[in-house]
Amino acid sequence: MEQDKVRELLHRYYGGVTTEKEEAQLRELLSDPSHLSHFPEERHLIAMNETVPEPPDGFYDRLTEITHRERRMRPGNRVLRYAVSVAAAAVILAASWMLLNQYGAQKDTYTDPEIAMAEVKSILTDVSRKMNTGMEEMKPMRKITEAPEAVGEMSRINSIVEDNLSKLRYLNRLDNGNGNN
Repeated sequence: MEQDKVRELLHRYYGGVTTEKEEAQLRELLSDPSHLSHFPEERHLIAMNETVPEPPDGFYDRLTEITHRERRMRPGNRVLRYAVSVAAAAVILAASWMLLNQYGAQKDTYTDPEIAMAEVKSILTDVSRKMNTGMEEMKPMRKITEAPEAVGEMSRINSIVEDNLSKLRYLNRLDNGNGNN
């Protein structure tokens, strides 16, 4: 019967709903060796103090002093920090100057201006030719309502249409290629 009482008090104790009186009763029940043999893992509850002592005077002031100290730098540390900062800035500036001096000035691709001008003309001519592709006038076709005189005539019309459509398809591919970039 008392073991059921101990189980109930332990359940309430670990649930955090016991009163001080119930905790004292639990300690008293567990101090009996017959009950403790059934609950050996609860041995630590016997040694539990009834009251928690208050911290000594000045405890909170000392705690605040320890945790909120201002860091005071000695004069030597300030000079050292300043010297290291200046040295780091000098190293960064020197490295930047060396990189820009070495890689910043690009050399001309062509040393001879005539070769350069010939290359520019070649590129512009190629671009102009590609832009003007498909701009020729289409070859005339007969009216569709007129019946072709021979099967050969129909094949000639088909080849003309195919030539004109291929030029238009080429322009369409150029437009799609430029739109994706």
